[in-house]
Amino acid sequence: MAKHCEVVFWDVQHGHMTYIKTPNNRHIVIDLGTGDYSKGKEAFSPLLHLRDKYGVKQLDYVIITHPHLDHIDDILNFDALNPKVLRRPKHLSNAEVMERVIERDRKKFEKYCEINNRYNQSIEAGSSDSVANPENWGDFKSNHILLLLVITIILIITVLSQL
Repeated sequence: MAKHCEVVFWDVQHGHMTYIKTPNNRHIVIDLGTGDYSKGKEAFSPLLHLRDKYGVKQLDYVIITHPHLDHIDDILNFDALNPKVLRRPKHLSNAEVMERVIERDRKKFEKYCEINNRYNQSIEAGSSDSVANPENWGDFKSNHILLLLVITIILIITVLSQL
């Protein structure tokens, strides 16, 4: 088992995306922004990049912090990595998500709603995919916990700075 935690932040043109590979080889993505500043307006899909360049075949967890376009822009490539678990705000209905969506973005929000319906079953605490299962925690030492805390703080600061 790996003894380190790998974290990649993509400061994409539209939103952001974070990839985390845990010490126990779990693959986690937070948000689904797209774009690439280094190549002008060329399309860049972090999800396809994970599949094609990092060799990730399946994501264990995808976390969508909220269903705004800059956080779901890469959602049309969601199924390319067949995530096991999706975590997202559950207080919004699909109808509320679709309110005020402009026609140009409709396809992405419809995909979000379709995925939201598909991943609507609860996960049993004893499941191998449950966050309550200690097997999913890996061999975290205090420095890994500190790193995740720092990442969380950076994520919060990033989100608040965009308000």
